[in-house]
Amino acid sequence: MPAADRSRLLVLAVLLLSGAALRFLNLNQSVLAFHPTRQLRSAIIARACYYERTPEIPEWARRVAVANRGIQPAAELTIMEGLACAAYQMAGRESHAFPRIFASI
Repeated sequence: MPAADRSRLLVLAVLLLSGAALRFLNLNQSVLAFHPTRQLRSAIIARACYYERTPEIPEWARRVAVANRGIQPAAELTIMEGLACAAYQMAGRESHAFPRIFASI
């Protein structure tokens, strides 16, 4: 491989790794940091999904979460919210980091 190609690949790798490092720097930062309306809607939907599928959640909390999801406008498919719900279930807890990781990927 010529030296010019290797240097281009190195620059590309450094840029990609730098971008990933910046993106993952504050994974547990507040959900409402960027585009708060959309992020809050997604968090409400993902929480309701997680609460419905987790038997340890008190019934009153499950009802509140489902009611909150029910009043959210249907703006788009809930693919990211479904991924977040699945990650919550695998981890056994909610975390703002999971949706941010999926969005970065």
